[in-house]
Amino acid sequence: MTKQATARDAQHSPRRFSLSLSARICLTATVLVVAGMGVTSAFIAVKNSESAEESAMREARTLTLEASALLKSRIAANLSTVQSVAGSLAAVQAGGQALTREQVGHVVRATLAGSEDFIGSSATYEPDALDGRDAEFAGQQPLYDATGRYMPYWTRGADGKIGVEPMVFQATQGGNDWYDIPKASGRALFTEPFSFPVNGKEVLIASVVAPIVGNGQFKGAVTGDFQLTTLGMMLREMHVMDEGTLALISNRGMYASNKNHALNGKKAN
Repeated sequence: MTKQATARDAQHSPRRFSLSLSARICLTATVLVVAGMGVTSAFIAVKNSESAEESAMREARTLTLEASALLKSRIAANLSTVQSVAGSLAAVQAGGQALTREQVGHVVRATLAGSEDFIGSSATYEPDALDGRDAEFAGQQPLYDATGRYMPYWTRGADGKIGVEPMVFQATQGGNDWYDIPKASGRALFTEPFSFPVNGKEVLIASVVAPIVGNGQFKGAVTGDFQLTTLGMMLREMHVMDEGTLALISNRGMYASNKNHALNGKKAN
């Protein structure tokens, strides 16, 4: 075969596929642009996600603060009522015109009836601190215990009816903090959650308490008792985000309200 034939055959044989230098540069640049767009899109998606999360957290914090303010206002209103009753009882007694036992009872009963939040309310006096006549009323149920000390506890039953029974002091440590702390401090108190007998059964409650102080002396205390489930109902009425829930935690880290009622009165971990 001649060299000429070989050259001719080569001219007419199929060429292998190959890219020019400019084509390879264009392809590489295209890959880099696509990759760059992917990285940019991912970065924007992450930033958008972070921005959405931050926005959601800001809204959640705002709603929580609003709920906190509403709950604080509602509890404060009830505390103000209790303080007003305690102040009036102290002022009248200090002026030498103490109300009769029956009149004090009407005032405290009206306090309970006037607040849908309370399950119970009381005016608990120190022994003989109201009128010095405890012995005359000894053992007269349901207003008095065996000593006749003035401390009727008005309660609201499940049917909404209001009844009365003598206040019970408990033997457990801290069981009477609702009374002992205002007595020692002379200041109003919103108690830690505690178990207390109401209408014949143990109920988890938290109390607002105001001391009755006359002529510089502690005479007793007026209370308004929230059932913990009632506090939970207050929280459920407040707006939160999507599946969010609210819980109320006491100063000592106890659940005063949780959507899981089994946790009420227990340590908040």
